[in-house]
Amino acid sequence: MSEGSAATGGADDRLRLAFLGDPNSVHLRLWVSFLAGRGHRVTMLVAKDRVVEPGLPASVAVEQFTSFAAGRRVTPVSLVKGRRSLRRALARVQPDILNAHFLTVHGWNAWMSGFHPYVVTLWGSDIFIHPRSHAWPRCWPGSPWGQPTW
Repeated sequence: MSEGSAATGGADDRLRLAFLGDPNSVHLRLWVSFLAGRGHRVTMLVAKDRVVEPGLPASVAVEQFTSFAAGRRVTPVSLVKGRRSLRRALARVQPDILNAHFLTVHGWNAWMSGFHPYVVTLWGSDIFIHPRSHAWPRCWPGSPWGQPTW
């Protein structure tokens, strides 16, 4: 095998990985720590309004961007600014893969960025909808709309 192949653990088999998610989530920190420990170049993309708590490995870079949800009011202008800011951050990082953790805000940001390839990692509560939820009143047995269609 040539120098730098997977068998030798060379530099050319390392990935440039970008992660979108809660920078203080124990799950995301485990992922980035593990991958950085394997020699991959790992960058966390963090919204400017988020505080990153201490404890990240020194090899994990943090790149800030302006999220479309900054200020909690989403407008067409905030969407355009957020997309532009995230695209600039991704251009600086130049990742091989973008991984968004949690479907709602971070998955939306990944899709909105236009970057490919990207992966969205779901953690359960971002996709779980309780059947009695107000979002699904037509699916509840006994409702005037009948039984669920799935």
